[in-house]
Amino acid sequence: MGKFYAPNNIKSLKSTPLQTSELVAQVEIYTGTIPDNAELIAVGWSIQAKDNKSSANDLKAAKLRVGGRIECSTYDALYTGANSPRICTLSKSAPDNATCKGDLGSGALTVVDGKLYLVGVDSHPNDSACGGSAGYTQFTNVNNYQSFISQYLN
Repeated sequence: MGKFYAPNNIKSLKSTPLQTSELVAQVEIYTGTIPDNAELIAVGWSIQAKDNKSSANDLKAAKLRVGGRIECSTYDALYTGANSPRICTLSKSAPDNATCKGDLGSGALTVVDGKLYLVGVDSHPNDSACGGSAGYTQFTNVNNYQSFISQYLN
């Protein structure tokens, strides 16, 4: 069976206003260009380098690298680049760092001028062993869905 991609592979939750603190902050959606090989920071509860079995007790972070169109099309024939609806990160570009089962929906962030921005949402965790040097992780590029999100948040 081939892969199926929903046209709006993103979910928005509307909640009461977020109470920010030293540990909780809001981040803006990144609207800039995402170059190949850019560093992203994936966060989640299940990231376990080289261990595809145990869940984390604390929120974890992994530094990932954005893959190029040609390299990522090996895993996703429809991939056109990080500024399209999907962002591909390759495990070989950041060995021992990946998202894992249970991280679906977790965020991918970038840092610009010392400020964190939301770039993507984990939509396809690494197929191979978490943290290995093979495989890829795919994120939904949140910027590509701003108008879709806005129609439900306003």
